[in-house]
Amino acid sequence: MKEEVNEGQMRSFKPAEIYWWPLALDEHVDLKFADFRGTTLSDEVTLRRSLLERTVDLLAQAMRPHIFEIVERDGLPHLAHAIVGWGDATFCGFQLSDHIAAFVTRGPTGPHIPQCDPEGDFHPWQSFAYAAMAGTEGNRMLGRSPHSLISLTRNSRHLQTSEGRELGHLLFALAEFDPDPDGPPLFMEGQRLELRQLPELAIHAHHFATFEVCRKFHLTEGICAAVARIPGFEPYRPHAQGFLDGQMTVLELFAFLMNSIRQSRGGVTHGVINELRQILDRSQSRESPFLRWPPH
Repeated sequence: MKEEVNEGQMRSFKPAEIYWWPLALDEHVDLKFADFRGTTLSDEVTLRRSLLERTVDLLAQAMRPHIFEIVERDGLPHLAHAIVGWGDATFCGFQLSDHIAAFVTRGPTGPHIPQCDPEGDFHPWQSFAYAAMAGTEGNRMLGRSPHSLISLTRNSRHLQTSEGRELGHLLFALAEFDPDPDGPPLFMEGQRLELRQLPELAIHAHHFATFEVCRKFHLTEGICAAVARIPGFEPYRPHAQGFLDGQMTVLELFAFLMNSIRQSRGGVTHGVINELRQILDRSQSRESPFLRWPPH
């Protein structure tokens, strides 16, 4: 579905709608999942720091040969993923985030990054959000340019989309770089949207929009960041907590599924795998968060 940006769609949510869980499990599977959560997931977890450090180092070494190609590809989404995945590392004398300045365009709003545009961010404010996650300072000038991430977020508020499901990255970056509820408005496909309208639009999208790519996960992180850091958004914290709790349960279901697959490969017959596959096959729609799970 496509969420239109209009006042008629802004509404208050009932308490019963605050908890979010996107998948209906058969009773038999639900009981096994509950048992898994109460036993395996309740075991004490110990972080093996030396193994973690070795893993991080191996990942960095594996990534090193590809960084130059990604930066030279001249695609902001590729660069943004390198920043969030590898950190805002130094590359050829510059930080990776410095290369964001190469995508700045001049227009009526001043220097900005085109949004929902092949020449800029594919998803609104994706590069800003990923730079924030990598720890980039918002007021630092990008390379030799006169632009900072904060100045670019202030000017890059014309979004070529009206879909609330696309607000996750934007909310996260807004909370990090410019948490002013009375800041400059957004324009979604030309329609003005005040920042104080964002929580209801994002919450509505989280309940009713689709699971294509990672939008729901980004909505969760964006809503959580916004209600934690932007003054006036505090009344929406119960909704953010409900989404976060639901997403954690989704991750637990992934753990349950992978544990079942691992046991089946060890010779243990696990009928629950086929049962889960049947449940997922029944939701072969864009609404299913597990559309490609388990792998055939």
